[in-house]
Amino acid sequence: MNENDKPEGGWAFPNSGSRAKAHYFPKPDPLEPSLCGRWGYTGHPLQGGANSKPSTDDCGACRKKLEAAK
Repeated sequence: MNENDKPEGGWAFPNSGSRAKAHYFPKPDPLEPSLCGRWGYTGHPLQGGANSKPSTDDCGACRKKLEAAK
């Protein structure tokens, strides 16, 4: 697999609760946690990407780490 074939990360809602936040997953890999480290990837569809606009639904810790990495 070359660099262009690697799956891109994105935002997902790993918890369907009423106060759920979207967490950023660097890649769709069950062994790779969200940027904040609170969630493991469970197969939820990833949306957006590293360049997506901030949303009030975003986990603050994930967004902060994502912005710092740019």
